[in-house]
Amino acid sequence: IIFSVTGGAAAFDLNNDEKDKILKGLMEGTRELSPWFITGGSNVGIMKYVGEARAKYNPSVPLIGIGPLGIFKDIDELKRLRCLIKFY
Repeated sequence: IIFSVTGGAAAFDLNNDEKDKILKGLMEGTRELSPWFITGGSNVGIMKYVGEARAKYNPSVPLIGIGPLGIFKDIDELKRLRCLIKFY
């Protein structure tokens, strides 16, 4: 089963108890489904929280971040390698 987790990449603030309950439930509650998680690929907001939850509660679950090319660190290096990488 694939879960697409999207939402605001900006200020998504929960207190630690709320965040922990929600994300622990997300990871542990889906464990038997052999889930894959897909996010927007950035390290902010709910996408950051999903990555933290995966690391803490279910590090073997696949987590795929799909984001626009422009958000990635070292984008110039990726562009330099363009002859080796096919961009869509």
